[in-house]
Amino acid sequence: MASPASAATDSETTARISRVLAELGQAAGAGARLYADNGDGTLHLVASTETQSVPKRLGRLAGLAGGPDGRPERGRTLVVRVPDEHHSLIVLARKTDEDFTAEDRAVARLYARQLAEQVTIPSAPSGAAIWSRQLDAIQNVAAQLTRLTTLSEVGEAVCLETRRVIEYDNARVYVLSADRPVLEPIAFRATDPAYDGETYDGLVIGVGQGIAGWVAERGVPLLVDDAAHDPRWAPSADTQTNVEESILAVPMRHERAVIGVIALARLGRGKFDQNDLRLLQIVADQAAIAIENARLLAGRDRMVHELKALLDIAGATQLAEDESTLARIVAEKLAKASDSEACIFSRLDEGSTLLRTLGAYGVKNVATAYDVYDYPLTRRVLRDGSTELVQVDAPDSDPAEVRLLSQMGARTLLMLPLTAAGRTVGLVELYWLTGHKSIRPSELEVLRTMANQAATVLENARLVEQLRKAADIDQLTGVHNHRYLQERLKQECARSARSHTPIAVLMIDLDGFKGINDRYGHADGDRVLHAVAMGLKLAVRANDIVARYGGDEFVVLMPDTDEAQARQVAQRIVSGVRRVRHEMTEGAQESIAASAGLALYPRDGQTPQKLLQSADAAMYAVKRSGGSNVRRAEPHLPVRTAPKVASRVEA
Repeated sequence: MASPASAATDSETTARISRVLAELGQAAGAGARLYADNGDGTLHLVASTETQSVPKRLGRLAGLAGGPDGRPERGRTLVVRVPDEHHSLIVLARKTDEDFTAEDRAVARLYARQLAEQVTIPSAPSGAAIWSRQLDAIQNVAAQLTRLTTLSEVGEAVCLETRRVIEYDNARVYVLSADRPVLEPIAFRATDPAYDGETYDGLVIGVGQGIAGWVAERGVPLLVDDAAHDPRWAPSADTQTNVEESILAVPMRHERAVIGVIALARLGRGKFDQNDLRLLQIVADQAAIAIENARLLAGRDRMVHELKALLDIAGATQLAEDESTLARIVAEKLAKASDSEACIFSRLDEGSTLLRTLGAYGVKNVATAYDVYDYPLTRRVLRDGSTELVQVDAPDSDPAEVRLLSQMGARTLLMLPLTAAGRTVGLVELYWLTGHKSIRPSELEVLRTMANQAATVLENARLVEQLRKAADIDQLTGVHNHRYLQERLKQECARSARSHTPIAVLMIDLDGFKGINDRYGHADGDRVLHAVAMGLKLAVRANDIVARYGGDEFVVLMPDTDEAQARQVAQRIVSGVRRVRHEMTEGAQESIAASAGLALYPRDGQTPQKLLQSADAAMYAVKRSGGSNVRRAEPHLPVRTAPKVASRVEA
């Protein structure tokens, strides 16, 4: 960085040169420019009195009389050599056809000597040196872009880093939309207030629309000196139509396909040159690589996100009612992750060729089960753990699968094995209904990983469901056990306290059951217990809980049930138990009766323990009075100090 002293000196030199040129221009009645030789035959503009655009760099012997495009323009030009070490030149230019006189030439030579004597004209950097520095800057741009992971980050970096090599007043970085023929801005940056107020929605343009859209459509870079008068120019919603500007627009390509456009603008005409265009093309090549890398990372992140969602489902399987409910959730997740319209999960029955549907998303009326014998490609997936892609219009596709696709109105089917613990337990089917779907190998690998994860999730859910049932169900009678009853009773009491709704608890003891055990043995007694339990389940609602409380004691928990409703259920149960005749092993038939005690929340107890004690006391009072009846709990009824303990046979 220049020191303050040197910076002040440079500023004074520039000011003195400008004053000399201004005096010369006024004396000669012409615009005055000063060019310095950079040593390789290129003249570099040092200062100018002209307000319109002038060439920044010129060939030493050509273009001195040229306009912004290097072509001769109307008027007269006088070139005077400055006697300095850089072989600088003063160019005087008139817009009229009036020739320069000998006096004009003498005045010009006088000012040229004055410049050489009074100031040291700064040497212009050589073209090679400029290009070298610009390439270094481009390498820095590339290094910056390779570290970025999102499209917005890449776009912002392109805007910021491009300014290191190309001066601009406004920069926009567009990418082609994936689902519609438009260019969407991923970044835009203005350094001049004339471009303030630009918005994302206002900058979206169609492919073929405007200069950037034309470049995207044809893949051809453009250097436009006067955008407002270019036939391809079309203002966006945020563009000021009364502003003169120059535009550079270059396509970004990946694998020969245009993926976006970088567009730079400067206020005024002819503000960019071919060197700027070449530099921006290099930037665009680096930006295209960075954008594709960001897209790949975004795709990978999206897949990781979906995998995490599946893991979250695995941790929340208790929220699903059963494996089928979880399968529907996972099917929806996998369909959205793969951008497919439908997904079906199926499980293979062990030892058979029957495939049972666990859950589906995006399709209706799915068969609950079908034999895979007629589908050889499906059998291959299940047998070999392979992955198969079926296109409905492909000539080599399996006819059976094509018929299935046609029936569903689908175009593409991807079949993945559902693999858990190293073995294939089922099938995942992904359907694309609206069009042909091609799947990249990397995408396929991610989908296989997701299918395997889904298999683990579903298998875990199935095992958890089996364990839960084993833990909650009395193995002898098939109804819920004592532990499950206690948990549900706590939950229902808490819910009723919040909602102020009643709960009915019915305690049931079998009359005469001990005699069956004594006369016929425990095997017949167990069958009687199981039959009674099944009868209880049939006598109550689906949301009522039937549980084995002790050896021959049962409890019926009835949420949202008042006393009148509970009495009806209790009478139905007592009458039903008494009517059934049980056939014993020796051919005899026996019947038993039931005594039932009824307690209601909150009047007969506000805790699970108190409710059960009240119902037990009422039931015990029925037994003392002869049994085979129902009684409501009363405060004066004695409570048994040691109710029966659940039989170990349920374990």
